[in-house]
Amino acid sequence: MQRLEHSLKRFVAMVSVVLACTPSLAQRVSAAPVKTVAVISAVGHTLTEKTIGFMVFSNDEQKVDISDWKIDDYVTEQVGALLARSGFRVVQVAYDWHEFDTHGGGLFGDDVSAAIPKRVRAMALVDGPDLYVVISRSVGPDALFQTNQNFDGLGVCRRSVLGHASTGIYAYFAISVVDGHTFKGIDTEIATSPNPGNLFGRSVPVQHIGLQDVPDSLSSLSPKQMDDVRDALKILIDSALNSTYPRIDFPR
Repeated sequence: MQRLEHSLKRFVAMVSVVLACTPSLAQRVSAAPVKTVAVISAVGHTLTEKTIGFMVFSNDEQKVDISDWKIDDYVTEQVGALLARSGFRVVQVAYDWHEFDTHGGGLFGDDVSAAIPKRVRAMALVDGPDLYVVISRSVGPDALFQTNQNFDGLGVCRRSVLGHASTGIYAYFAISVVDGHTFKGIDTEIATSPNPGNLFGRSVPVQHIGLQDVPDSLSSLSPKQMDDVRDALKILIDSALNSTYPRIDFPR
């Protein structure tokens, strides 16, 4: 028994020495230099208005300018807040959102993880931030109504079949992290939202909304209905950001 007690005391003493010599997680984080991060959002200037009918000739799509909704400002603020809580120092940089936009910007259908670093390198300044976080539109199959259509960026889709219409919104975007010194891509994550009913617990950010009587054009919506669409999109984007952010591989 005495030998056992002696062995336990030695073990406790050794563990105490190891713990005393090992910095805590908080100490390791605080000892690391704070990285500066610039956030670029190019997802919120254009809304795609889609109509999917029973036959292909009844399908329709048009782009609507929603710059006055300030979605990119909202996204930048939300991502900046997440980064700040993770210990990064968020800095502002001037950029042209067109350079990072999929619509007419040359990224549509391209590999975002390869295209975004090239765009960052083209606009980056000397002595810029350590990292760039870029939110850009992505492309994917219709997760609202499971048709053969593709969605990209932010949109409102109306599905009309045999006199019955239903409406939903979607937010297809990617979050890319680029090294601000080497301009190499570090990580790219396609945004998803929590979905307990999905096998993986998450899915593409889509949401059915209560606008069954939506007319053929968004321009016919009342100001109140347009505000409802805008607010619903913000909620969907916020959910996707909070769901996707923890999966991003940030260098430390």
